[in-house]
Amino acid sequence: MTQYQGLLSKNPRVRLEAVRTLNPATFLPVSEGAPEHDCLEVLEEVYSSRPDLTDRPLPNPDLVLFTDGSSFLDEGKRRARYAVVSNFETIEAQALPEGWSELWALARALELSKDKRANIYTDSCYAFATLHIHGAIYKERGLLTAGGKGIKNQIEILKLLEAVWEPKEIAVIHCKGHQKGKDSVSEGNQRADAAAKLAAKEQVAPSRIMLAPELPEPPNYTPQEEEWAQQEGSKRTKEGWWILPDHRIYVPEQLAHKVAGLNTWIHHSRVKADHQPSDAQPEWKVTSDQKHPLRITLKKTADLADQPAPRNLETPC
Repeated sequence: MTQYQGLLSKNPRVRLEAVRTLNPATFLPVSEGAPEHDCLEVLEEVYSSRPDLTDRPLPNPDLVLFTDGSSFLDEGKRRARYAVVSNFETIEAQALPEGWSELWALARALELSKDKRANIYTDSCYAFATLHIHGAIYKERGLLTAGGKGIKNQIEILKLLEAVWEPKEIAVIHCKGHQKGKDSVSEGNQRADAAAKLAAKEQVAPSRIMLAPELPEPPNYTPQEEEWAQQEGSKRTKEGWWILPDHRIYVPEQLAHKVAGLNTWIHHSRVKADHQPSDAQPEWKVTSDQKHPLRITLKKTADLADQPAPRNLETPC
């Protein structure tokens, strides 16, 4: 780049002059002024758990809460606990199963502040940073790390990101833990720590259960069923199911017996059990193919009554 600049500036045949013509850009109908957006404001809206979330105490709040949640070893056994206290009383204090984090305490404090203006103090840098900085980014990335692995404490993080919307107006402030000061913040943090330690010796609360969605049993087709499905022009899904040309699922006989063993249900505006009297005449008659039991034929009993009776059977009078 330097040599090109030298060719232009030191070339005697090149003369540099200021352009006297009008710059066409001046005709653009865009007035110069303040920027159309504030970068800090955009960052807060995109990457914050809540746009109006602040780390500075609100003036005249309806509620002031202090949280503490951590774990410690007691006679070789790991104990976890959390507490939510106010300036006057213990709001909630419970023991937690091993593996729970201090995120739970902050989430409970947010839920207890529903529809109120609240200042919540926490001595956990992890909980504070998760709510103010990392939480929304985690959720946007699908709770995955940069390496594509799942992050820790996914349940607590999701609960925290939902609970932050409960208060009418909220400020979550970080305070130093284990301070001996006499100010209201230090004393509130001391009460939360004492309540949490007391709760840790109580019976552990029931463990959280995160049920995974029930997946259908993988199909196990016999060689004959595989051959028949291919002859019918079926297509196989990546889960292993054969889909017939009319978009029906071809269920293998082994799995069909389990389906056939389910109770009979009907659907009419809502799902309900079909309890018919034993002597009631069924509205539909169901017949199945001997080779393929799942191939059924439905026919109304009224239509069957109109058909002539077989010759080898006596017709009732």
